[in-house]
Amino acid sequence: MIEKAGIPPFFLETTSSGLGFTFSLTIAPLAIPMTVWVGYDWTFYILCLLALASSGLYWLMFYVFEKQRSRITV
Repeated sequence: MIEKAGIPPFFLETTSSGLGFTFSLTIAPLAIPMTVWVGYDWTFYILCLLALASSGLYWLMFYVFEKQRSRITV
């Protein structure tokens, strides 16, 4: 079904893993200095909020993709 839309099947896996890898590479070097700047508790709160925001982005990305795919196949 994905092939009908002209999208290779590995595209979704590549996109989601690449996005997660980019987030982790951006946040990891900041986590240790954040403990000095804002303290341990706030560091974990911020990391939790960023994790929730990234899961929201994943959901939005796949929701839009499914919506477009269903519109194309109908």
